[in-house]
Amino acid sequence: MASFGNNSVVVFRGGNPDDAIIYPDANGPATPVGPFGVAVVKAGEAWVTYCGGLGWPLEKQAPSHVSRFRIEGGALRRLSDLQVGSVTKGIAFDSAGNAWVASGGDDTVYRIAPDGVTYTGYTGGGISGPWSVAVDGDDNVWVANFGTMGPAHDYTNAALSKLAGIRPPAGYRTGDPISPPSGYTLPTGGDQVLLPNGEPLYGRHAAPSFSPLMRQTSCTIDRAGNVWAVNNWKPNFATDFDPDTGNPGGDGIVIFVGIAKPPVPKD
Repeated sequence: MASFGNNSVVVFRGGNPDDAIIYPDANGPATPVGPFGVAVVKAGEAWVTYCGGLGWPLEKQAPSHVSRFRIEGGALRRLSDLQVGSVTKGIAFDSAGNAWVASGGDDTVYRIAPDGVTYTGYTGGGISGPWSVAVDGDDNVWVANFGTMGPAHDYTNAALSKLAGIRPPAGYRTGDPISPPSGYTLPTGGDQVLLPNGEPLYGRHAAPSFSPLMRQTSCTIDRAGNVWAVNNWKPNFATDFDPDTGNPGGDGIVIFVGIAKPPVPKD
């Protein structure tokens, strides 16, 4: 687990919560700030993103890192560390062991080679404040976008993005956007967005929202090739932001039906 709150990486060995190993331990070295995403590359080894902060205000973020860990001798050992991107969050692996990392602060998705050192950044295809990534059965990369953070930003053109992976389709190179410049969007059918209880998204006394796809913090691909995108946050970043009474949460989950190659099952 990437434990953002106490700046630790935690492993429950064998799934036993009473047998935890933690990095860093009390005598361990200093680490980057804000472990956020974690992906297992093979048994006993995982990569962790350190976002340096949640992303707003951007100028106050610590540097972002991606670290590689392995369980050795009953402890977690950090094998490598790479400073890359800005506000790195979600991470996923392709079939060749490349790590794909969502870097929200610079609107980029990075591909880090299995050596943990060599990397390339990609943009376009509607990528805006990427938060999460998922790799499909063709090794193409899907990106959930959160949009720009900050009180003045209203992400009414939310989109899901797709990049060509390490086995790009004809006419594309690795990292090229397959989704259009707008990304894959969800236009309104004409009605305003309502919450499950029938209330307008922003309340009855505010301007209505016509953005069914909102700020996303996760996307995943099921065995039928459906892409599930989580509407985590309302389009208007500042709405209902009050820490005591606010509820910036988005409205549900959007399913893009059958648009991805189903992932290859893992052993």
